[in-house]
Amino acid sequence: MVAIYSTGVNAMNRFLEVMLEGEAVRGGRIPVSYLSAFLSGFQKVLYRTGFLLLGRKDKTDKTFTRQHLRQLIDIDLVKITHGSPSTVLSFARTTASRSVWDDEEVMYIFETALINLNEFQAFSDVVNPVFDRELLLAWSTIGHLFLKGVSRITFTLYRNDYPLRVRYTSREFDLIRQHVLTTVEGYMFLTDLRRRRISLQPHSGNAVSCVFTEEQEPDVRSMIGRFVRVVGEAVINDQSGYRYTSLCAYT
Repeated sequence: MVAIYSTGVNAMNRFLEVMLEGEAVRGGRIPVSYLSAFLSGFQKVLYRTGFLLLGRKDKTDKTFTRQHLRQLIDIDLVKITHGSPSTVLSFARTTASRSVWDDEEVMYIFETALINLNEFQAFSDVVNPVFDRELLLAWSTIGHLFLKGVSRITFTLYRNDYPLRVRYTSREFDLIRQHVLTTVEGYMFLTDLRRRRISLQPHSGNAVSCVFTEEQEPDVRSMIGRFVRVVGEAVINDQSGYRYTSLCAYT
């Protein structure tokens, strides 16, 4: 668990606060693995959002777009404090980001990411062309915290006019998973237990590469050479087919 307390954040420098609520994150204490998962997932959300936005502006220089984007979304975690029962993460713009890049462009990326999350609540089914699959997968990465004792995540983005506050709950997470979960059947013909990877060969089409968790390893070992059905969060690649980011179920 991590518990960090600081009083060095000036209200004028506030940029983003994230409140995580639930039994697993009480009193300003958060497991390192939870913090790492949240930061990694949120970076993916911001990068994918920014890439979609900047990609419309500049489709000729992808290297510039990626380098520019990484600096735009770079923020510092400057404070970890507590609510009841919650942990609050406070973020500020990096010095380099504030001195070089346009504030409006940065705010546009963060606003769009949170507004998109808020819009999920307006749909009973997020299988909608306005929702990018990779972006949903990134939000799903954060949403796995709801399976580990986190009950709600509230984002507060401090804009010039008024704060933008968006809540992420298990309801939105369930809707997102309905869209990103995919089922495939095939023979488990290759495994890499060290890297926790398996491959399935369906009756037709290319083989499907899957990854699994340490807890799933005993079941995976027992299924080597068998015809199985797996359900997981899938990234679709036009050239190689599905590549699963995780296995959620298997029979």
